[in-house]
Amino acid sequence: MALGSRTPPKSGELVNVLVWSPAGRAGELDRDAGCPVSHPWRVLRYIEPLRKLGIQMRGLPVAPSNVMVTRMPGETTSLVVNDATRTAVQEAVNWADVVLWRVPQECQWECRNCDFVTNSESVARRHALTTNHEPYPDDVSLRRLWYGVRRDRVGVLFDVDRRDEPDDLWWIASPFRAQVSGWAYPLDSADLVTASTPRLARYCERFNPGRVRVVRNSIDVSEFVPTQPRPEGKAVRLVWYGPSVRVGEWTGDASSAAADHGDLVRTVAVGADPGSIAEFASLHAAGFDQVFQAVGFRDWPRHLANAWPEIGAVPLRPNQFNGCRSEEHWLEFAALGCPAIVQRWRGPMGPYSCVRDGVDGLLARGRQEWSEAVGALAGSAQLRADIGGAARERVLREYRPEDRAGEMAAALRWAAEHPASGRSVA
Repeated sequence: MALGSRTPPKSGELVNVLVWSPAGRAGELDRDAGCPVSHPWRVLRYIEPLRKLGIQMRGLPVAPSNVMVTRMPGETTSLVVNDATRTAVQEAVNWADVVLWRVPQECQWECRNCDFVTNSESVARRHALTTNHEPYPDDVSLRRLWYGVRRDRVGVLFDVDRRDEPDDLWWIASPFRAQVSGWAYPLDSADLVTASTPRLARYCERFNPGRVRVVRNSIDVSEFVPTQPRPEGKAVRLVWYGPSVRVGEWTGDASSAAADHGDLVRTVAVGADPGSIAEFASLHAAGFDQVFQAVGFRDWPRHLANAWPEIGAVPLRPNQFNGCRSEEHWLEFAALGCPAIVQRWRGPMGPYSCVRDGVDGLLARGRQEWSEAVGALAGSAQLRADIGGAARERVLREYRPEDRAGEMAAALRWAAEHPASGRSVA
């Protein structure tokens, strides 16, 4: 194929989508065979609904860390790339009408002093600080792929469901620090950006004005079914879930409210970092009555269901990152018919602005509101049933993958029909 000779698909034609995420695995994009994306449900739940709308998706055919297929302008260093790898990636790019790009800052980190490799920036930082070694990000390979995709006039849609900015990489040796701009260049150069919330979309508009759309998350309620009986005990099960690094959001108004009604509730934590050895102990130390170890994402819906939440607790600290978060926690509790108490945000565009207070959830801010909400739900089985039932009905009515897929299909088709229309990448 001649460079720049690609013809965008016409309206109504089949659109081929190549899903890229540096933290993923190689292979076909399939619910059972592996998913090459971070935050995988954001994409996985759309596979079948999108196929019915003329959008077919596949994953990168090789391990993302091996993708160094295109020499950047002016680059003189030789690239050691297996010919089969180069061919497989080029064939995938030739097949694609659009690349669905996600979470690029989660690139592979390799150490210059030992065999250490990780996809986690925080783990790389810890390795650097404890060993005085120099891990560095393989961001150059991302730029090469990006440049090749733009050169071949393949459309790019950058999908985000959280706010991130380049970290302060003071702990990386300065020669490599300049390589890391993993968030900014896909965001401000994509043909189209999709964001999971209006507030996040407004933030993304700063980087790519006029090219941002909101595509809300979806959820498959049929996945959230317990496979184990409810644990014994009459106390109402109040469940919080998240990684141990976020447990500080619980140990404030929410935990105090639970203590106010300790005779009625049993507090339960479900971990969210399956790679952390210390998480189980950290959650126990936070004072929860029961702790469930984290599991992988494919087992997550059943795992959360097996915690048997009867009240969901979603406290958040008021900061810019949390302000751009989606309603995912409320969705998952709602899928179980569980009423959730979520953080009340100042202003009309908070992460849980979609929740109708007193109808399909309870909004709370401050110790008193949290205590009143916990007390009301813990003291009334009927109120729990009413709010939890209304939340589940709303999810079934508005958040099914087949209902949201049309928004994602329209965005992918637009990006495919307007390739290389975003900013160029140096």
